[in-house]
Amino acid sequence: MIFDFGRNTQQCAVTFKFDCVGSENVSQLVQHYVIKRTTFKEISRGEGQQVILSSGDGSESNPYYQLRISPGEILLWAGWNAKYELWRQWRDKIFSELFLLLETFPVEYVLAISSQLATVISPGKLRNPDEVPELAPLRTFMGRFLPKEVAGRGNAYVVSSDPEGRETISWWTGPPEGQGEDAVSCSIRSNFIDTKQSLSQNIMAHTKTADELFERFHSGFLSLIIKQ
Repeated sequence: MIFDFGRNTQQCAVTFKFDCVGSENVSQLVQHYVIKRTTFKEISRGEGQQVILSSGDGSESNPYYQLRISPGEILLWAGWNAKYELWRQWRDKIFSELFLLLETFPVEYVLAISSQLATVISPGKLRNPDEVPELAPLRTFMGRFLPKEVAGRGNAYVVSSDPEGRETISWWTGPPEGQGEDAVSCSIRSNFIDTKQSLSQNIMAHTKTADELFERFHSGFLSLIIKQ
């Protein structure tokens, strides 16, 4: 179960230890995705040396998809009416083609693989925390030092990791800057890259874990605080 009120965003990134994606690599990707396959319709420049390939307009019939290429990172992004199942299919398809390029980089080049799911919640869809029994112990604990009159609205940020730091999971809540809606984001970062496996195997293992985490996060946490 993934809650989606039309403004969810999803992303998955492969971050390298140094700038190893050269201009020739970028040119190959542009020719493949824009000229040969027409997977993306627009080319733009982001911050620094980042090149952004985009398609869609964010409408229900034409969701927004991007491939963002930087010297030290390759990032896939989807949002605004891109349903999670469609994102998964698109992500896996793009990665299957990207592997032809990425596999030319030794797996030792990779610093981390990360995924994030941000859920923007429509106004009126959040339950009153006082009505959620599972939150009662937390409210009691917070009440020991936080005055009730200032506990009506706030942001939260939590980071956790296994003892070896192989994976880091973080989640945070609060309204996006300049917006009236609330948002809940969850991310997972794989800090350990198995050099005995190919890069594609590492990425597939990461995305499988990320998908399972996001589904658990939505069914085990968001389902408690969202009006259904």
